[in-house]
Amino acid sequence: MIKDLWDSLMLALGKAFPQDTIYREYVKQGFKRPCFFLRITGVKAERELGNRYLFKVAWEVVYYPKLPSGGDLCTLYRDLNALALGLYDTLVLPGYLLGEMSHKIDDNSLVFSLEYSFYGAVVPGADLGEKMTEMRIEME
Repeated sequence: MIKDLWDSLMLALGKAFPQDTIYREYVKQGFKRPCFFLRITGVKAERELGNRYLFKVAWEVVYYPKLPSGGDLCTLYRDLNALALGLYDTLVLPGYLLGEMSHKIDDNSLVFSLEYSFYGAVVPGADLGEKMTEMRIEME
């Protein structure tokens, strides 16, 4: 489930920004700007019916731009805000409920936070299970 979401995020960013490298985890040194880093910041699970859960996965998408040679931070911040506005549309993924989104500029980088929700079934002794595509409820 979460791996599918991660792959979908990577694909959406790759299509929108084919010239930029996208990392699944932080690289302490040696990465080349411009690039994106994706990371999960939290997972919540709310029990629904039976073994069904509503999963909420919080993410951070961090963009490290190429720094301007002249130190023009006004232009850099304007460009980062424009990029953030584009991400609000780029990161809408089919099949996932998109919750709260926000962005900030921190240390000359864009930090974009968002949360996806989806329903899943948990089977004891197995992985987290598959993402649910439909739910049938019978009532008497």
